[in-house]
Amino acid sequence: MARRLSLVIFLGLPGAGKSTLCKELFHSVENKENSSAICLIHVCFDELIPLSLQEKFVLMKQSKLEHDDEGESWKSTRRDVYNKVDRLVECLRNNTTDLEVFKLFGIVEKRDANVDYVILLDDNFYYRSMRYEYFQLARKHNIGFCQCYLECTTEIAMQQNLSRDIQVPTAAIEAMAKNLQPPQPQELMWEFNTVVISSKSPDRTDAVWDVIEKSLESPVPPLENRDLEIAEARLRCSLSVAHQADLILRSLVGTLIREAKANKDFPTTKLPEFSRKVNSGRQSIIVAVREGSLRFPSHLAEEVCEEKKQEFCAFLRSEMEKKLRDQSPNCCE
Repeated sequence: MARRLSLVIFLGLPGAGKSTLCKELFHSVENKENSSAICLIHVCFDELIPLSLQEKFVLMKQSKLEHDDEGESWKSTRRDVYNKVDRLVECLRNNTTDLEVFKLFGIVEKRDANVDYVILLDDNFYYRSMRYEYFQLARKHNIGFCQCYLECTTEIAMQQNLSRDIQVPTAAIEAMAKNLQPPQPQELMWEFNTVVISSKSPDRTDAVWDVIEKSLESPVPPLENRDLEIAEARLRCSLSVAHQADLILRSLVGTLIREAKANKDFPTTKLPEFSRKVNSGRQSIIVAVREGSLRFPSHLAEEVCEEKKQEFCAFLRSEMEKKLRDQSPNCCE
């Protein structure tokens, strides 16, 4: 039998028990009948990305402040981890060796070509976009993909965080809890192979092994052409972008009216007319978003995650100002 591989996403708040569950899987594999045919690889993001950097990014997003150097450093570090996992999968798929990558992930010996490799990706993965890029990686290499969501209240997470060797600040856990995007296996097909685990779930390792085995048996098929990928992106756009655009535009209406009021050169007698035009512009843009006639930049069409939100706001503001200029050429000067 040819070698099979699977990427397993472990997501949840810090202190939810993700690393503990990974350790339990290592112990449980020894009791499996085919234990010699399975190799687990634990990719612990806390060991690869400094907690201090993770904390700064979470709190930065929570306060909506911009710290370009820290944000770029965080993204660069995560991209480096992604690239190394990509390289690891490539080596295992082709039965080749990369000593640097193998050493990083604790692979000390080359296994038989028939051994199944299960890569445990142990991170918070609180944004859906963080998880989706690893689904794309599984699709790229035609390997398995599944998710294990450790559902946990903020209070329990903070309590269990106290027992960690390196504790995550309370403010970072609270901020992450507000931003956490749980899996939606009923709405998003790529998240269908997901198991939800609570701290009190009985036989939880058995539940995780079930989704792992499903993922090994049914790897993610590669896309045959770019048309399918574009169609998939448009579908996600219609589900996510329209809602985000509506929220942002409602806030933008208030911002533009306040700016007009604060502008000493703007006649107060024109405020009612300006307000009507701003609201009309908002409605026009929303209709265009829902109909799919408004062309978004390709990297914004996939999903409006927190990382892209500021750019999305700037794009919508630009569209709103175009609408206002079309109605009154001098209103935005």
